[in-house]
Amino acid sequence: MFWKKSFKTSENALPEKSFVGSKVIIKLYEDVDITSRNRFNAAKRCDRLNSLSNWTTSLISLLLIAIPVLQNLKVEPFNSSNQAQNSVSIILAVFILVFSQIQNIENYSLKAFRYHECAMRLTLLRRELSVHRESVIQLSSYRDYVSKYYGILSEYENHIDADYQLTLWQNQAKEIAKAIKEGHSAPNYPKTFGISDQCWQVMFSRLNYTARFTAAILLSLVLTWWSVFVYTTTA
Repeated sequence: MFWKKSFKTSENALPEKSFVGSKVIIKLYEDVDITSRNRFNAAKRCDRLNSLSNWTTSLISLLLIAIPVLQNLKVEPFNSSNQAQNSVSIILAVFILVFSQIQNIENYSLKAFRYHECAMRLTLLRRELSVHRESVIQLSSYRDYVSKYYGILSEYENHIDADYQLTLWQNQAKEIAKAIKEGHSAPNYPKTFGISDQCWQVMFSRLNYTARFTAAILLSLVLTWWSVFVYTTTA
């Protein structure tokens, strides 16, 4: 009797030490899924910033070239050169130089590629884990998946908080759309003037990133307008 009881105890303890249940696998699967979508959002963000920075540099360069061309063509009010217009040209040239250096340091194109590459590798890992969500696997296999997950993360730069907030906002939007489609009431989320807090955080974060580029364009336009105004009032 004692031998049978001891045998059953050791037999029941064996799976707990050698195998991992489905709940642990699902938790790892959700972590990989969220992180992969964060990296996809980060790649899209860097792509937009790269395009916006290229457009900003191109527009300012076009404006820098247009000022002396209009002066040579005697187009009103650029029909003669003055100190204001020359000063604006010098400022724009210096601005393009500094802005190009900042753009090279940030290197949004490379960041977008790296984020997308990381997201693709995490997606492959997520698909491998999806097979085991309803099953039990060996502890050694689970450790291999965890090591592979953190190994991928260690090779790439981490995303920013706005990318994670955007993922949460996308999850909320999907759940609300699914509930409405199925005829259920939409889940309740904390709202601020009808928009979720995550949405506001994402919008303000993106505003901080795009403000530097839009401010550059506005500054160039203001300087050009100021030079024209000075010329017309002093002529």
